[in-house]
Parts: sequence; structure tokens; C-alpha cells
Amino acid sequence: MHNNSEVTLGDVLLLYKGIFKKVIAKWVLILLVTIIGGIVGITYAYLQKNKFTAQLNFVTESSGGGGLSSYANIASQFGFDLGGGGSGMFEGENLIELIKSDKLVSKTLLQPFKDNQSFISFYINENKLLKKDMAMPKFDGKDEKEGWVADSILNVITNSVLKNHLSVEKFDKKLDFVFIRFTFSNQFFAKQFVEQLTKNTAEFYTDYKSKKNIANVALLQRQADSVRSLLFGGITDMASTNDLNVNPLKQIVRATSQKKGVDVQVNTAVYTELQKNLQLAKLIMLKETPVIKIIDTPRLPLKNLKWGRMLMSLIGGFLACFITVVLLIISILLKTNRSSN
Repeated sequence: MHNNSEVTLGDVLLLYKGIFKKVIAKWVLILLVTIIGGIVGITYAYLQKNKFTAQLNFVTESSGGGGLSSYANIASQFGFDLGGGGSGMFEGENLIELIKSDKLVSKTLLQPFKDNQSFISFYINENKLLKKDMAMPKFDGKDEKEGWVADSILNVITNSVLKNHLSVEKFDKKLDFVFIRFTFSNQFFAKQFVEQLTKNTAEFYTDYKSKKNIANVALLQRQADSVRSLLFGGITDMASTNDLNVNPLKQIVRATSQKKGVDVQVNTAVYTELQKNLQLAKLIMLKETPVIKIIDTPRLPLKNLKWGRMLMSLIGGFLACFITVVLLIISILLKTNRSSN
């Protein structure tokens, strides 16, 4: 080399050329490590569990009151609450949190899967969470002592599902499309779990959103039935009174008949208004009942996220080769630096 303070391009090229030759001289070692890395990659791919992903996406459709809201406001002046406003408790991001709630995930886990097994029982057996001498706990809540153990296991598995298997998100906040993904080693379990969870969500969501309107319809129906009974009873009484009015000189009987007639007229008017409000309430309930429309459902066979053996062997071999070459270069540079000093 030249002066220690001056390093030319030729010096750098010579240095790299020497390093390259020394690295190539170790080709047997590099090849051997690369083969070992490939074998490690194949072994890892073989030992790795299957990861099947079931994806389901849906959109919520909930129509507002629109033109019906004005009629609902008029009806409210007469003491009838016909809804029309709805509740935004489970709108937007809140719906995602509802799907991921312990309540719905736990409910899904406790429902039947196949062969008289619930989802949670199959999950426990698939992951070998119980020792061979341990019996499967009963999750029916009938035994108080066993119930404590079952509840503890249910809580642990629910948290595991939420953390390791279930994913719920909206890719675009401007759209109402919700995507549910479930990843598991058994593709049938993944598919049915995500479908059952969506079904439970739809039922809970619809029941909650429609509860107020259903109560209003039931109240109006009871009132209409009550007034209808009074009306029909009044008509019958008036007819009976008229049958008794055989003597036109007896005005008291005629007065009784007229009173019955007034009651019938009043009850007729009330019954007519109740019927109008009842039909309006049913129309609002039908219009405002939210619907979860499923767009895409998972289809078998599901996509397996497990890395292939060939790919893992290539990755393992490449990483082993790369790391070996880097270590050789570092070793050569350190020896060169010590010799130059």
C-alpha cells in the first residue's frame, strides 16, 4: 500500500479481490452450512402446524325513518312512541367491538360443532390442552364446583381466540364492509366458527336495534285488542237493549240504547286511530329493522398459511449461506487489520 493516510481505489479493489478469493476458498464450508440450513428449513416447515384462514365479510343495512318519522312524531303527540330514531350504540367501530366481545365469542364457543362436541371441546382436544387423565369439563353450569373450573377454562380460551385466531376490521372507514377472519389448524372449525359468530352477531344486533319498535307494536296491539273487545261488547249490548225496547212509550229504555250507541261511536273512533297507529308502527319496524347482509363466505378448501417445505428449504439455505459469508468476511477483515498493525 501507499501512505497510511492515502487509500486509493486500487487498494480497495485489491482488498475486496483478496477477500473474495478467501471466501471462495471456503466453498466446502459454505455449501455444507447451506445444506444444513435447507434441512433446518424443511424440518421447520414439517413441524409447523397448518394455518387455515376463513374470511367472511358483510355489510350492515339499516334504513332510517325517512318520511315515516313525521308520522311517528304526530303519533307521539297522542302518547304513542313509534321509534324512528334508532340507536347508534352498535354503529361503525362499535359493531366491530361487539363482534370481538367476550359475550359473543364465549357464546359461539359453547355452541355445538360436530360429533356432539362444542367448539370449545374441539378446541381443547385439537390443541391438547388437557392431560390424558383429565376429563373434559362440562360447560352447562349445572355443577357449581365444576362450573368454576369450566368458567376459568372458558375465559382463558376466549382470550386466546381473541388474541391468536380472530381478526375483525374495516379496511375502509368510509364503507360499511366488515371483514372477519379466523385462523386455525382445522379448516372446518375455522369456517364454521366464523359463520356461527356472524350469525350470533346478526341476531344480537337485530334484536337490540328492533327491541324498541317490537315493544311499541306489542303495546299498540294490546290496546287495539282491548278497545276491540269493548267495541264488540258495546254493539252486542246495544242490540240487546233495542230488542227490549218493545214499548215506544218507555223512554228510559231508549235512553239506555242511546248511551250504548255513544259508547260504540267513541270506541269505533278510538279503535280506528289505534289501527292506524298499529299499522304505522309495523311499517316503521319493518323499515328500520337492521339487516346484516353477508357478501362473501369462506369456501373449502381454505387458504393454508403454512409455509411450504420447498420454500422453507430455500429460505433456510439462503439465510445460512448469507450469514456464513458475512461471518467469513468479518473474520478475514479482522485478520487483515491485525496483520497490517
